[in-house]
Amino acid sequence: MANLDLTEQLNRHLISMEDDYLYHLSLSKKDAEMFSGVRYVVIGGSNDRMTAFAAIVAEQLGLGSASVKSVGAHKRYVSFLVGPVFICSHGMGGPSISILLNEIAKLLIYANANAVWIRMGTC
Repeated sequence: MANLDLTEQLNRHLISMEDDYLYHLSLSKKDAEMFSGVRYVVIGGSNDRMTAFAAIVAEQLGLGSASVKSVGAHKRYVSFLVGPVFICSHGMGGPSISILLNEIAKLLIYANANAVWIRMGTC
């Protein structure tokens, strides 16, 4: 996968920011390093469903339940890092998913991670 170049992004100010707090994920630009190995982003609506899905991903990848790393504060969304997979809930409705997608995109840009995005759900 090709490395991302921040200078080619639409918001050229991101590269010059010393830090950026991703409020709804409770993560910052300084946390991005731990996401450099992310190759898949899976998002879905329900906190409970995405929590259960994180455990299934760990099992299917043969990583064990200890590899399910809770990230962020889980105030609005739940988010987990399971090996190369970043799993998040997005709640319901356009506004909540819009906020999440923006913050995840910025996080992955800061991490220089190029990932496949998958949305799973009922609609």
